[in-house]
Parts: sequence; structure tokens; C-alpha cells
Amino acid sequence: MIKQYIDSNDLDTFLEVEFINGKCTWNKELQRKLSKALGIKETNYPQEHLITIGKMIEFIESKYMIGINNFIGKKYRVKLIKSEYEFEPTIETEETELADALWEACTFILED
Repeated sequence: MIKQYIDSNDLDTFLEVEFINGKCTWNKELQRKLSKALGIKETNYPQEHLITIGKMIEFIESKYMIGINNFIGKKYRVKLIKSEYEFEPTIETEETELADALWEACTFILED
């Protein structure tokens, strides 16, 4: 079955989650950027199941041209190209899960 959204570890890493003295903290600025980019209502902490393949593709397409390939070995390659006049991708990701490859591309855009 294909993974439909990112997992909590991916989200925790991106948001720089830390547990200090039993208290959970994270980067609120990155949370705001992520929520705004993906059209997710800001809550205390975004839920990873809201960050779906569809939302990630919509966000990426608002910034880049996107190419997605699936290889026989179940590898997904995502290429982002800034404009139709460029031939070299700005970033190229390759993961066994499409959601992971798209998430890597999203974090590249959000951290840019």
C-alpha cells in the first residue's frame, strides 16, 4: 500500500522538535510557513496526516514545474525545475515512497 502522507518523524525533524525537561518545543516560524504553504489551519502542532501527497503536489506546483517518475524498483524520483527554459532540475529527490520524495522537495522549498 502506498504511503499517503508524511510520518511524525519527518515532521518532527523539519520543525526541529525538542523535548526539554519534559516539555515539547518546536520552531514556530517553520510551523507558520508550513501551515501557510499547505493551506493547513494552524493548531498547537500540525498533524502529519494533513500533509498528504495531493497537498504537497499543489504546493510544489505553485513554485516549480514538477516531474515525477516511478521506476520498476519502486523508487520515486521527483524533479523540480524553476522554468520551462531550464533543463537542469533545481533539486532531484529519490525515495522508495512518493510521499517521502515529495516531502523532501517541499522542505527544500520551505527552507529556501
